[in-house]
Amino acid sequence: WVGWVTISQKRLDLMLGNSSVMHMGYIFLAIAALIAFPENPLARSAAIVLMFAHGVSIALLFGLADRIERNTGTLDLQDLGGLAKSAPGLAFLFGIAAMASIGLPGLANFSGEILVFLSAFAGYDGTKGLGPVQIACILSIWGVVISAVYMLRAYRNIFQGPAVKSTEAAADLTLADRIPATLLVLALFAVGLYPNLLLN
Repeated sequence: WVGWVTISQKRLDLMLGNSSVMHMGYIFLAIAALIAFPENPLARSAAIVLMFAHGVSIALLFGLADRIERNTGTLDLQDLGGLAKSAPGLAFLFGIAAMASIGLPGLANFSGEILVFLSAFAGYDGTKGLGPVQIACILSIWGVVISAVYMLRAYRNIFQGPAVKSTEAAADLTLADRIPATLLVLALFAVGLYPNLLLN
């Protein structure tokens, strides 16, 4: 349900806020898996990795959204377009953050989400049919599809197509913007490629 609310948002900041609520559902699914099967070997790790991954990726997205608003004066998706022409660095980093939020393999969110999905079936023997945790897991996989829809659409609306009045002369990221954003991107790749950096 939250995914459909997120898709309907017309402002980038509201979309990201609702996206954050939606991703909390995956963390609650891992906690539910741990409650259903206390010896679950994956659920705690899944919640930890996804909390870290989402915290980093949403911080990066909100930070870049702030830069978009300061550069263009708006976060209304219909008032943006073609920003990649004047701000390619911003477009590149926002694209990586968006892919992380969607759950692209190699980034930390993917590691967390796949652990959540696996944890829902850890300790499940299948003899009594699907339980509530397994049903919730199957339904929640649609969240990945919904995430791809709203993030890719937002990226297209903001950065692709012809430049509009608000983006024609927009400045790119400064060095002071690039350093913290790059550190967050490196953290997403590091935990995505080697989650045990966090879990150990």
